[in-house]
Parts: sequence; structure tokens; C-alpha cells
Amino acid sequence: MKSRSSTFMWMLYDAFVLMLCLVASILIGVNFRMFALEDILQNLPVFSYMVASAVIPNALFLFFTKRYKVIWKFASPVDYMVLVISPVFASVVLLVLGILGKIAKFPYIHYKNVYIVFFMLSTAAVVFPRVASKIYYKLYGRRNSSHIAKTKKIMVIGAGEAAQVLINDVASNVGFAKSEIICAIDDDDTKTGKYINGVRIAGTRHDIVTCARKYAIDTIIFAIPSMSQNERREILEICSQTGCELKTMPSIEDSVNSGDRHPVFDVKIEDLLERVPRKLDMKEKMNYVTGKVV
Repeated sequence: MKSRSSTFMWMLYDAFVLMLCLVASILIGVNFRMFALEDILQNLPVFSYMVASAVIPNALFLFFTKRYKVIWKFASPVDYMVLVISPVFASVVLLVLGILGKIAKFPYIHYKNVYIVFFMLSTAAVVFPRVASKIYYKLYGRRNSSHIAKTKKIMVIGAGEAAQVLINDVASNVGFAKSEIICAIDDDDTKTGKYINGVRIAGTRHDIVTCARKYAIDTIIFAIPSMSQNERREILEICSQTGCELKTMPSIEDSVNSGDRHPVFDVKIEDLLERVPRKLDMKEKMNYVTGKVV
């Protein structure tokens, strides 16, 4: 629900600013002669079609490239590069329809500087608030060092029942003080981009390293107790490449035996070995070497 609301708000914002950019580009194109506003009002149906010709391609481009789902304060340079392409796409569609479509009848539509100004203004209007959110987060979101230093950013491996319980516990501060789950990972790629209890499923095991770097993850919690040992080992090996603190949720049986409601343990070296670890009988070894000279 939160994701849909955010997507709708960004779409609404983009549509509004693109309409303003179109009006501004026409005014700038005719050197701010106010009769241009009268022409817009007199040709309102055609102007509406003109606005739609810019807004719809921009919205479709950002929607299908999944840029409406990006958390902009954690956005990567690639996200911003794709974002810049959307006004280019909208300007090209507007230009083509201006020559061939209904809006060819609109006054000033054949002014080349209208398209140039529209591209410049729309790029700034679409990109600026996204960049501003990232800058604001870096400057002010981390200013309260006493809060940030103690807040752990968590990635959850798994998007099933165990992950749901873990997310609820973290949200309720049950054993997870000053912690926040940033994203989840699940090998079911049909879940990618969806949300579990408000946490976005960012990708599959192949995205673990990228997401850990992208979201500045501190701790990774493995929350698939039922997974086979071999698959578990493979995923934990990938997680170990991130340099993050690794923890795991035990099986239901171990959870009951521990007496803790939903315990989380550190990942042991045995979890990463490809063989069962050998336990040495130190008493026997000491008896063997006691009293002997080396």
C-alpha cells in the first residue's frame, strides 16, 4: 500500500511539473509575451493533448524501468542516468507528435527553442527533487550521530513466515533495539519489487552484494530455517563477501530448546565449511604427548 501511494505521488508530481514546464517553455520561446497564455486558453483541448503527449511517455518510461520503486535517498548513479533519459524520451515523443499529430495545429509548436527549453526545464524538474532527497539524507539524515551510530541497517535473507516474524520483532523492538530492516532477499524472483510487512524485496541471492553496498547494510540475518544445509552454505558464502555481520534464525526445534521467543545467533564457521567439523579429543592427545620430549 505504501509503495503504491509513493508511486502515485511521484506520478502526480511529474505530471504537474511537466505541465508547468510546457507552459514555461512556450512563454520563454516567445520572449514572455503574455498573449501566449491567451493562445493556450483558446486552444485548451489541443494544449491538453500536448500535455498528455509529454506526461504519458515520461510516466510509462519511469514505470517500466521501475524507477518509481526506487528509494531515492539510497539511489545509485545508474538510477539517475535512467531518470535523465525520461525527459529526453518525452521531448522526442512531443516533437514527433508536434510535427505529425493533432498538436501540430497548436501555435508555437514549430518553435525549436520550445522543445529545447522544455527538455532543460523538465530534466531539472524531474531530477532535482530526487537528488535533493539524497543530499538531504546525507547532510541531515546522518547529522544526529547519536541515533545513526546506534541504528543497525539489516538485510533479511528470506521472505517467508520466519522473515515476517523477524520483521515484526524488529519493528516492535523485541530484542532489536535501534535496528531497522532496509530490504529483504528471496530467490523467488516473482517476489522481487514486492513488499513483506512494509519491507521491500530487493532481489535474489545474486543481488545480495549489490544491495548490501547500495543500502549500506550493517547486518544480514538469514531467515530461512527450513533451507537445506547446502543451499544455506551457498547463500552464507555470498553474504560473507559483503563484510557485514552475519546472523541466522535457528530451526523451530532449536528455537524451542533455547527458551527464547525468536532468537538470532551469530553465523558459526561450521555454517561455511563444506564438511562436518572434526572435534579433537584433547584429553587423549595430551595423554599421548605427556612425559615425552620433542
